[in-house]
Amino acid sequence: MQLSGVVHARFFTPANRLEALRPGAIPGRAETPDAYVALWLWLDHDRVREAAFRVRGCPVTVAAADYVCERVRNRTRAAARGLTVAEMEQALSSPPERRGALLVVSDALTSALEYQPVEA
Repeated sequence: MQLSGVVHARFFTPANRLEALRPGAIPGRAETPDAYVALWLWLDHDRVREAAFRVRGCPVTVAAADYVCERVRNRTRAAARGLTVAEMEQALSSPPERRGALLVVSDALTSALEYQPVEA
């Protein structure tokens, strides 16, 4: 399978890969037998100030996680929820047969956006 130039660039030089976890992160995770995606969001009130990821998966999964982190930055939670798999697919020039990789990233984002801390 031929990867698009966008997927290739984001896979080899992702800008939003998490190097070290810092306080205040809101986690979101999703996995399939082929992939594991963890996203962290740092909010300033209801706006995403920063986003980062860690992924075990194919190049499309890595590229999609990097893209999502970039797209949700400086958006409200509501606006971030509007990010669609179709938008990711188009932005990454990802083939339809790799939609599963995009869905697991979308699920991790939804998990982070819906995160509610447990109160003791």
